[in-house]
Amino acid sequence: MLAKVIAPRRRAAGAESRFAKRIAYVCGKASSIMLGNLAGLWTDAAFQMVAVAGMNQRLRRRCYHMVLSWGDGENPGDKAALAAAWGVLREMGWLRYQYVLAVHRDRRNVHVHVVLNRVDPLTGKTCSISHDYARLERACRVIERKFGWPPDRGRFLPRLVDGELVLVPRPKAHWDARRVARAEGLRPDPRGVRGDERRSGEAPLRDRLSAGVIRQARRVIAKAAGWAALHAGLFGLGLRYLRHGPGARIAEVAGGGWMPACHLGSAFGLHRLCALLGAFRPGPPQGPDAPNAADLAMVNARRQHATDRSRRRGRYAELRQRQKHQAAELGAKLRGLDRKVAAAFRLVLAKDQRAERQAFRATPLPRLADYGLTPPAVDALPPGAQERRRHRHLWREDSVRKAGGRIAASALDHTRARQLWRQAAARAVAAEPEADATPAMLRVGPKRRLLPRLDPRGSILGYDLLTEGVNGLVARPISGRDLALSMIGPRDAPRCMVTTDAATAATLSTEYPELLVIAAGPSLTAWTGQHLQTVIGQRPLHVVCPKEAEGDFVAQVMALLPHAILLESSEHAVSDLADNHAVGITTVPPPLPPGDDAVQPPESGMDGLEP
Repeated sequence: MLAKVIAPRRRAAGAESRFAKRIAYVCGKASSIMLGNLAGLWTDAAFQMVAVAGMNQRLRRRCYHMVLSWGDGENPGDKAALAAAWGVLREMGWLRYQYVLAVHRDRRNVHVHVVLNRVDPLTGKTCSISHDYARLERACRVIERKFGWPPDRGRFLPRLVDGELVLVPRPKAHWDARRVARAEGLRPDPRGVRGDERRSGEAPLRDRLSAGVIRQARRVIAKAAGWAALHAGLFGLGLRYLRHGPGARIAEVAGGGWMPACHLGSAFGLHRLCALLGAFRPGPPQGPDAPNAADLAMVNARRQHATDRSRRRGRYAELRQRQKHQAAELGAKLRGLDRKVAAAFRLVLAKDQRAERQAFRATPLPRLADYGLTPPAVDALPPGAQERRRHRHLWREDSVRKAGGRIAASALDHTRARQLWRQAAARAVAAEPEADATPAMLRVGPKRRLLPRLDPRGSILGYDLLTEGVNGLVARPISGRDLALSMIGPRDAPRCMVTTDAATAATLSTEYPELLVIAAGPSLTAWTGQHLQTVIGQRPLHVVCPKEAEGDFVAQVMALLPHAILLESSEHAVSDLADNHAVGITTVPPPLPPGDDAVQPPESGMDGLEP
């Protein structure tokens, strides 16, 4: 779970409009809504928030808007999402303020919008948002532990100190690796590149260049003895080095694609090259290619759109200037009059001017759609292209490595495993469009596979890394071992097997593909035990457990599912024993008795977080 604060616009409207617009947006398409310290429905929330915000006139930013989102594959219910947002407010100490919580499911990731009034309705004092990025990160880590969700990667490392979760800075090696990656050109795209991508639907130039072209372009620039040689070498690759503002761009010779020069690496930025080659000298001018009719019409439409927007802004600036002169003239005429009478005149003029501005803004700015330039929808792209766009940094890392860059491998935590899973899934879909959207296992390397751990809702709460060794598969748990189960095989299989190790589960699934094989970890927790009960039900179950791991695990499984049969790890006569097993069981297995320190399942665990 991640928290992101939505910064207000530079030219935001008044407090009344700010509260009303944000609440109308977050509640208009919400699947569930929760109000705090507010009366009535959500449609009445803005009026009450504005009234309370008026208690502190010195505060400029009274509306605090943030979003709590869950990663790919995680799908909490509305009740759990609202309880998590309420828990974050409690950790931040903001429960006594007015707030609106709204769950959105209109995007790929489930997220909760939080609109908070920073003015206390009882005292008029303001809640502090100092260092909110670190405090929100800690609150997210605390809620993840309470609800049994895997921890997302943040700026800090979570640590338990005397039973309390604290955040500690990441080691120096982490930031050194980040600096190296930045020097290799792994930087976020600027606004201009993102805008071109949205308008055209075409991937940025950085993603369309192959690793071979990037390697050659780096070699050409590094070995160039002067600007003329640099321009000639890049032109042979279909590229140009152009100056743009204080920096430089790498642009296509035939096409409109471009990228910042530093995306090839920090050593290829304009200032570094000017220090080596002297003052910048542009390359020979290239004759413009004759555009086709479609491109020419698009260019003309875009120019007209920009011209109309500029004219409208100019008219609004003239309106504001004229109103300013009117206020000055009225002030000159009101000199010597009674103060109350002058204030009344000024109030009437301000009201008239405000109505005039509102009437002007009633006509919206010209939109691209009005000129036939509607950008292509992201959903219209093929599934593989959507995944590449969402996780482009992974493909760029691969491209830099193939081009000879020195990118350090990221720590294999839950976030990194989720990224590798999405990348492998995109490749599988690109190779076979009819492939399963959530396969049981995906290959992420020559001898490495990822096995997901799923909760009862189908959310991916963890991963196991399976490595092919000399003696078979070796499992390395990454995350979610105590939170969810790994399942391989048909979900409606007539018989099931459960084991402690993901590698053993993968091996058994290869031998018995008709069975549902489950890896439940070295021991069962409240979450995995309850999920195991739900999945197995009354179906025959065989427990395959190595001798060194039998103890508690077998006892827990037998307590949950008394009809289970224990098999030795070397035994392979599963079918014969299953034939002798009584299928007609009428009793329901008893639930797992929670101990004093047992963690409750996610849905029942919300009792301690509900207001």
